[in-house]
Amino acid sequence: MKKGLWLCSIMALMLVIVMGCSSKEETKEEVGTKESADVKSDLLDFYLSIVNVINGSDRDLNTYEGAENPSVLTEEDKQKAAASANSVVDALEDVKVPDSLEKYSKDFEKAIKTISDSYREKGIQLSGTAEPNMDKVNEHFNAGSEKVNDIFKAEDLIAPNLAAEVNG
Repeated sequence: MKKGLWLCSIMALMLVIVMGCSSKEETKEEVGTKESADVKSDLLDFYLSIVNVINGSDRDLNTYEGAENPSVLTEEDKQKAAASANSVVDALEDVKVPDSLEKYSKDFEKAIKTISDSYREKGIQLSGTAEPNMDKVNEHFNAGSEKVNDIFKAEDLIAPNLAAEVNG
């Protein structure tokens, strides 16, 4: 009888230990999932803030670049577009990567700098007397956009299309 009681006690103790261990593993898994969801949410929020910063400043530039008949654009339209591009540069200087995205901070800083440089170059191109050539400038913008896409892919998110969000 004592042997049976002793055996039941050991089995009950092992059951408690096994249940306790599996409970801790689930908790760690749940925490990891929650942290991952928080990073994804913060990533989306930060991306949208970048889009909003650019869209808040580039209206005249979009009007100029989206003109269906470029021959009707005036020098004043061109200068407004240049000022708009420079305004985007100024606005992007104030963008700070949130602490919650610290592991992507350097990547975002490089991406934002590349995007900002493309707008700076647009401003220069539009301020000049020659006909603006935006091919290289757009390549620069796309390189910055790709850096943002890489961050999204690292978090298993669908890469956004920054150009579509800010040009139009």
